[in-house]
Amino acid sequence: ISYWVSLNPIRITVLLLLFNASIVQAGFLVEDHSLTASDATEHDKFGSSIAISGDTAVIGAPDNDDSGTDMGSAYVFIRSESGWIEQAKLVAPDATEETNDGVKFGASVAISGDTAVVGAYHSNQSGAVYVFVRSGTDWIEQAKLVGSDTAAWDAFGYSVAISGDTIAVGTLGSVAAYVFTRNESNWTEQAKLTASDAATDNLFGANLAISEDTIVVGAALTSSEAGDRSGSAYVYKQHGSEWSQQAKLTASDAAAYDHFGDSVDISGNIIVVGASWDDELFEDSGSVYVFSREEDVWEEQSKLLDPDPAREASFGESLALTEDALVVGNDVYQHNGDTWRHRASVRPSDSKSWGMGSSKSPVDLSTSTVIVGATNSQGAGIRSGSAYIFDLDCNAEKHNLPPNQWHQISLPCNPDPNNTLAAVFGDDIPGTYGTDWMLYKDAGVSKELLDEGDSLLPAAAYWIIQRSSEDMILGIPDGSTKTPVTISDSCH
Repeated sequence: ISYWVSLNPIRITVLLLLFNASIVQAGFLVEDHSLTASDATEHDKFGSSIAISGDTAVIGAPDNDDSGTDMGSAYVFIRSESGWIEQAKLVAPDATEETNDGVKFGASVAISGDTAVVGAYHSNQSGAVYVFVRSGTDWIEQAKLVGSDTAAWDAFGYSVAISGDTIAVGTLGSVAAYVFTRNESNWTEQAKLTASDAATDNLFGANLAISEDTIVVGAALTSSEAGDRSGSAYVYKQHGSEWSQQAKLTASDAAAYDHFGDSVDISGNIIVVGASWDDELFEDSGSVYVFSREEDVWEEQSKLLDPDPAREASFGESLALTEDALVVGNDVYQHNGDTWRHRASVRPSDSKSWGMGSSKSPVDLSTSTVIVGATNSQGAGIRSGSAYIFDLDCNAEKHNLPPNQWHQISLPCNPDPNNTLAAVFGDDIPGTYGTDWMLYKDAGVSKELLDEGDSLLPAAAYWIIQRSSEDMILGIPDGSTKTPVTISDSCH
């Protein structure tokens, strides 16, 4: 938040900066948009599952009761010039309360381009997955997928993922995952994936991800020499129409009850795996492991820990990955060579977002857009749910700051990877620092003059003073808002 004022007659421009987000140190980013269902009601749990591809997002509400108790629904939102708008509401076309109570349609969702996938793991007791394609502004059901050998309580559709014309479907009760491929508009089962050392009740298939010809499947309750439920993840590679296991991933420092494999994602030759019960910092504080592939060999690259650790925080329970960025719960990381730098934390601005902003929040990521679910949000009643969009794009626009008027500036992203005073403002303010302009840190009663190399810290207030006959023009990130506020009499 920033407040601007230019004072006559000596033309001293004063800028008060309240840095809610640090640029290198992790700060807080406030959402650019908040999403709710147009027909939201209490206990819908909108935001339980989320997926984003480009300018389209799909959000599940598995407890929506419009078609019957816990029948569920999913909502499609698109980005427009005016923001994000609801384009469609998806439901299971063949589900009725009389024959199929509580299908949990929307418990899992995925999207790739104009194809959306929605899981309904309780459909007909064994589960099903529905595929929708976009035609203009309409979404039409293209297929209903079921496993060739699924049985009651397998929870087929508990997890779903899509990449182009390939869909991966996970189960909760059968220790298997299924692969479907599309030929024109027809979907057929191509493979059933199981672990080379399959064991019952290890949660194999409870979560999975796909990137082109590679699938990763989590099995968080796998036991090993490291201890009970230390966890694992399995990687499968496509060869023609066949899929074979390429690797079994485990943590280099695995320990009992770490639940490695609680969450997984993949982008190209990088896989991330959550171990939400890892005790390295505190009991169940959690961690995330990064693996990279060289040719056909996967090796552990790094381990990430909660930047703000707490007991039972379960860091790593939800995550999303792209080529250059990683989101773990509410924490955003930037890829830099072989390292991952904590860039910022995302937080909702409103007071009705309880349930979002923790490591357990459902998340997804597409290029520079983060979407986070808040299933317990109470905007339309208890647990009606919501989702929040955060734009990480930092393209700057020049903003003219006229004299004799306050302005409130909201910075939605970090404008520069370097957070020193000179790096942030040096190119925008004319003159020599210390003579023509200077920056003070608010230290309570006193103000502390900073050097050009000093870093700007989160949650601190700063004053910029510029002696000039010109209005100040600063580069503000694209998407920032500027709201005029009546000038105080004390500023004359």
